[in-house]
Amino acid sequence: MWYLGSRRPEVPVYSMGRGLGGYAEHCVCYAESQDGYTWVKPKLGLVEYNGSLDNNIVDLPDGNKTSAVVILFEPEDPEPTRCYKMACETNTGTGNRVHVAFSADGLSWRPCAANPVGPFMEMAGIIRYEGLYIVNGHDSLAAHHPFRARVMASIVSADFVHWSPIAAIGMDRVGPASSPLDENEWNNREEIHLGASLWNRGNVVVGVYGQWHGHATGDRRYVGIDLGLALSHDGISFYEPLPGCKLVPAREQPDSPDEIPALVAGQGMTNAGEKTLLWYSLWRGNEGTGVRVAEWGRDRLGYLSPFRPDDARAISSPIVVPAGQPMSVARTSQAWG
Repeated sequence: MWYLGSRRPEVPVYSMGRGLGGYAEHCVCYAESQDGYTWVKPKLGLVEYNGSLDNNIVDLPDGNKTSAVVILFEPEDPEPTRCYKMACETNTGTGNRVHVAFSADGLSWRPCAANPVGPFMEMAGIIRYEGLYIVNGHDSLAAHHPFRARVMASIVSADFVHWSPIAAIGMDRVGPASSPLDENEWNNREEIHLGASLWNRGNVVVGVYGQWHGHATGDRRYVGIDLGLALSHDGISFYEPLPGCKLVPAREQPDSPDEIPALVAGQGMTNAGEKTLLWYSLWRGNEGTGVRVAEWGRDRLGYLSPFRPDDARAISSPIVVPAGQPMSVARTSQAWG
């Protein structure tokens, strides 16, 4: 597992005077697990922190300027130094842009000489699908609305170095504008946060994305984020099989430091034994936030709805119409039970 750690506590800052945000000096850290529940942080001896090399920080130049990271492992790559591939949102003086890096072991990373290789994007997912590398995140595009709004977007590459200069929109929860343009409107609608973490299942791509529930004031302290489910058959265009379904509800999270909990999903979903596991964290966290895991029975991302015994129900057994009885009467009797 690779995850973002903070070198110091998050410092609150105000964005456009409308919402409380924050920033921190990040570092990319590494951990290992045999079961997906208990994790060990090895002492890598690669980066000095607080005067010591006894930590699990990976060697990534400018890593403290990185605020989103996704990693892909391709052991079949003919170039051994490119078996591990990273895409990250990094600011090295040109604003937040997409950078990429390569590694032979996932611990010591070599940034691409062509960086930055892509536009602004806060990403949560990465896959290789039908021969193309796809990075999925959110983009705050105004071209699709008369106001800024976070939408799911993807950039695509054939070689992991040359990327599409413009992101393709994969899903949008904002809907049509219902009010006049206000350039100060921000953070107050139903949007998509960080795009989707991606799981390539062959004939379908499973995505877990952030359901951003904005607040009328635009204050990000009052924003809630559940984790929703989206599917794709090309890795770029997504849809919700159950619109609005909360795959992981934020309200059920213990130890959330804010009155309104909000979640983020990382690029981590897999089958382990008889379980399907998803790793995620709190969006607004503290020292005890950590990485969390949700579990289901293997490949059983179930959804329950209220049972109404007075609703009509489909049956699988044949309907036998007694002699002399109207068909409509028999069908009604069978269907209602």
